[in-house]
Amino acid sequence: DASAGLEYRLVGPFIGGRVSRAVGVPGDPRTYYAATASGGVWKSSDGGDTWVELTGKPGMPTGLKGKIGVAVSPANPDRVFAIVEAEKGGLYRSDDAGKSWRLLSSDRLIQTFNAL
Repeated sequence: DASAGLEYRLVGPFIGGRVSRAVGVPGDPRTYYAATASGGVWKSSDGGDTWVELTGKPGMPTGLKGKIGVAVSPANPDRVFAIVEAEKGGLYRSDDAGKSWRLLSSDRLIQTFNAL
């Protein structure tokens, strides 16, 4: 049995309820992004031991958020995309690994698609 001897552990983020989407960074087995069901985007750089919320960073919409999708560019690990369902939602992009964001498109169809 390949899982013999392994121990399960809870990895966060511990705030935000269940994780609805998660993605790793190609070539970096310790960095992960997670979107929570409560409308948050989180990042771990230590394999899930600690998490930092990115939803409140500059450029992200404020207020109530719904579904969020998250993806990392395979060509540039600092480029992160988020589809955010919100009053001022849409497709957002970060070029600095989530420290800041900018809105690429506010098309309402993007928010309903949420396939990231």
